[in-house]
Amino acid sequence: LSEDQVLSVYVDSTGAVWAGTRGGGLSRLEPSTGQWQRFSHDPEQPSVLSDNTVRAIFEHPTGTLWVGTAGGLDRLDLETGAWLSYVHDPEDPTSLTSCSITALNRSGPGHLWVGTAGGLNRFDINVEISIRYEVRPGRQQSLSANLVRSVLEGTPGEVWIGTDAGLDRLDLHAGTVSHYRYDPSDPHSLGASAVRALMQDRAGALWVGTYGGGLNRHDPLTEQFAHFRHDPSDDNTLSNNSIWSIHQDPSGVLWVGTSGGGLNRLGPSLSGWRHYRADPENPLALSSDSVTDIYRDSSGALWLGTQGGGLNRLDPATGLITRFQSPVSYTHLTLPTSWPEW
Repeated sequence: LSEDQVLSVYVDSTGAVWAGTRGGGLSRLEPSTGQWQRFSHDPEQPSVLSDNTVRAIFEHPTGTLWVGTAGGLDRLDLETGAWLSYVHDPEDPTSLTSCSITALNRSGPGHLWVGTAGGLNRFDINVEISIRYEVRPGRQQSLSANLVRSVLEGTPGEVWIGTDAGLDRLDLHAGTVSHYRYDPSDPHSLGASAVRALMQDRAGALWVGTYGGGLNRHDPLTEQFAHFRHDPSDDNTLSNNSIWSIHQDPSGVLWVGTSGGGLNRLGPSLSGWRHYRADPENPLALSSDSVTDIYRDSSGALWLGTQGGGLNRLDPATGLITRFQSPVSYTHLTLPTSWPEW
């Protein structure tokens, strides 16, 4: 692994594990051999990787790996190994809204949702142009903020957007955006306006991870939010109110990565929290209490990106954790519980 600050994790269709790092580029692990391959930015070969900070990774069914970096959007053909980069062009209104890519997700056949520090883009991968969604005061399509942390397609025609200033729901048919924000006078509002993670469960409910406001579950009928928060007096609660990642496995178990509270497991009945925490004295424990990303492979193992602890693999059946770290490991250093996010 090139760097222990892992911001994004993805397992592709061949089973290879990809880890995007802060400043260390993109690393690829072949689990069958244990061999690593590193991709890094080279000013003399700008088409390889736009920047060494990689915040998002996504494989499109067309057989291409999309990589969101701090310097642009990159496309890797997994068959040929060819790279292509896309950047913001202030003279081209169909280019990306920003070179600083923060989130990626699929948008139907031939399209990709690209979240950036300058707004949201629906990118057509065939004609290579973007439809932009930005803060536009007074307009129905205005976002709450241009810094998009997460994006998710819900029901047909519905797109959920997590921003620094609230949760937005884009209605593609009507062309309107609804806003959900923290309201201290409303106990059923969003727990905090800073949204970091989105996940739709098997029942169709939207789960929202916030920074400081815990985990929230949206009820589409009442438009209210149920809250799951940390209670210092109760060990059977969420370990930390700042959420970075959410995943649901096929059995209905929720896995929640926090900033400073490790990994949390919540059973299908939505009761009974289990916490996985870092322990410098235990090499079989989580290597960091800040879990940035979660991805499940075909065997059911969870691959966890961490801040300062590298990549971890958790076998949910046995609880065994395997660490993958850079040659200069930070496991035994005293690490801050909260890191700069970008």
